[in-house]
Amino acid sequence: MTRPKFFVPFTWNTLQSVDEVFDDVDTDNSGVVSADELYKSINKIVKDFSESEATKLLKEFDGDNDGKLTYRVYQISRCAS
Repeated sequence: MTRPKFFVPFTWNTLQSVDEVFDDVDTDNSGVVSADELYKSINKIVKDFSESEATKLLKEFDGDNDGKLTYRVYQISRCAS
C-alpha cells in the first residue's frame, strides 16, 4: 500500500508542535481560529496573502460553516499536510 504524499506519522512532537502553532494563531485565546486571525498569521510570512484568500482557505476546513476553525479540525489538517 502506498502512503499519500501528505502522510505525516503522528508523534508526540508532531502534536505538540501543532498545539503551539494553533495557540500562536488563536490570538484571542478563544479556542477557535477566525478568518482574521488566520489572515494576520499567514500575512506575517506571505506578504501578498489577502483576506479573501484567508477566508477561502478557512472555508476549505470549516466543517460546520461557522467561519471558524476548531482546534480538532486544525490538528487534523496540519498533521495531514
